[in-house]
Amino acid sequence: MIEISCKINLKGYESIGITVTGDDRDTIINEIRDIGDHLAPDDEETKKMITRYINRVFGTQTPEEPAARAADPVPDPAPAKTPEPKQGAFETADKYTKVCESCGAPLVKIDVDICKQFLSGQLLCRTCRDNLTRKGGK
Repeated sequence: MIEISCKINLKGYESIGITVTGDDRDTIINEIRDIGDHLAPDDEETKKMITRYINRVFGTQTPEEPAARAADPVPDPAPAKTPEPKQGAFETADKYTKVCESCGAPLVKIDVDICKQFLSGQLLCRTCRDNLTRKGGK
């Protein structure tokens, strides 16, 4: 007896789990594909995420599989656009030339502000500040 179980992250704290049990691996995978084909009939984006996951984990379908399931491969979504920061919100490390006095990592404005307030001006990145507080300030 074989059991294959998978959990598909659908974003936004949603996920769906599929568990299929049987005696033949290929039959189980075909059953998972069949279940995936019937999920989210009205939501094209969710259907693409499910199909992409199944194809990534179990491989794309082969010609000997039923023609009903031999859909075109689902393309990966375009990379999400990173929103432009609002002016004055913060400066990125490439725009701010200060570096950590301990490890040399570039600092962003918020790091510098925190250091000025709490560390008497000693410039440290977040990792070095965390390490300093774990050691008890020594």
